This record gives sequence, structure tokens and C-alpha cells, in this order.
Amino acid sequence: ADAALVVAADPASELNPAARKHLADIGVVALDYGETETTRSARGSCTLAPYGLATPGTIYRMDDVSLPARPAVRSAYPPAEEVLRGIARAVGALP
Repeated sequence: ADAALVVAADPASELNPAARKHLADIGVVALDYGETETTRSARGSCTLAPYGLATPGTIYRMDDVSLPARPAVRSAYPPAEEVLRGIARAVGALP
């Protein structure tokens, strides 16, 4: 891989040292809702609006019933979908 795009995960705090070094060598762009070890060590990062709190979506009950979710709060940060679509357009994956 030439680079890694990490979305809402923190592999830098969970992977073994060799894997963390490999990520650092290829470069990481991290998208997350808050600061993590991965966002701090990434070459680029973007804070996202918290899913399910500041963005609409779908939540699932324990019995697999899906429920629509409305934003409960406003966020100064963009939703993950908006950032990912922007990245895809920038690299030519979307028109």
C-alpha cells in the first residue's frame, strides 16, 4: 500500500510495534470523532461530526430492528460521508 486511510479507528494504539512502524512509513490520513493516538501520529487528520449524535443515520436495536436517527446536536465538523466523498472526488474515484 502507498498510504492508509483510517476512519473512526485507532490502530496506532492497538497494533504491534512493527505494524505501527509500517503505517508510519507509508503514511496515514486519519478521520475520527476525537483525538486518538492514530490522529496524533497521522500525516493528515480531520475531525468528524460524531455519528449518531450530530449526523443522521440508522441505529440498530439488540434484536436487529433498525431505527432512523436524527441529529441530536449540531457540530462544527463535517460528517464522515462528506469528507470521504471529497477525498474520492479529489483522487478521481468519483465524478
